[in-house]
Amino acid sequence: YSEAQLRWLLEYPNGLFCAISEGDGTLVAFVCALPGALRVRGRPTPLAAAEVSLLSVKHSWRGRGLTPLLLGELRSRAAARGLRRAVYTAAQGAGGAPLACAGCFHRPLRPRALLRRGFWRLPDKAAVRAAVAAASLAPARAKWRPPPRTRWMRPADAAACRALLDARAGGFAVGPALDDAAFRHRFLGGGARSLVVLDRRKKPCAFVSFAVVALRDGAGRAVSQAQLLG
Repeated sequence: YSEAQLRWLLEYPNGLFCAISEGDGTLVAFVCALPGALRVRGRPTPLAAAEVSLLSVKHSWRGRGLTPLLLGELRSRAAARGLRRAVYTAAQGAGGAPLACAGCFHRPLRPRALLRRGFWRLPDKAAVRAAVAAASLAPARAKWRPPPRTRWMRPADAAACRALLDARAGGFAVGPALDDAAFRHRFLGGGARSLVVLDRRKKPCAFVSFAVVALRDGAGRAVSQAQLLG
């Protein structure tokens, strides 16, 4: 993550943050969660959840039980705010009775690591070899231009796009119910890249949002990943 993207996460309205440091103040572990209301069966409800958006532990400190410690502290702080539900990604179920589950899809930059951690499953060894070979190819670099009737989201589009999100979320058993401040921060903030599709009257009729995260592959080469936001 770039400094600008980290600031974007840390400045989320009413965000929850927990950190662990050494005696000299050096940061060794950190977790960030974004609170948000939930829409159940198409209607806004008093229910709310904490969305765990970033959890990081210094490599030399892994395996010492810091992740459960961080999540336990985060759970306590969330409960103090009345947040008793969480949205998160995990290789396996973390117990309890989830309200809803969804698949998590990856562009396989490091297939072996994804397979080892259980985030990705392939039917046989031939499929694994093919995925590893495909991931080893250098990504093509080309200038991208938005298709016709598509442009970057503007602050003036926030109300219309938020209505589109509410209508879309209403079609599922559980979905987000973002207020205006949270919507603007999430989709127009410094780390977001949001595109709108315009109808014939040049009004937004659809939108998509993503964040570009800098990564390094197994050979240490700089690559990037598009992380879908909504």
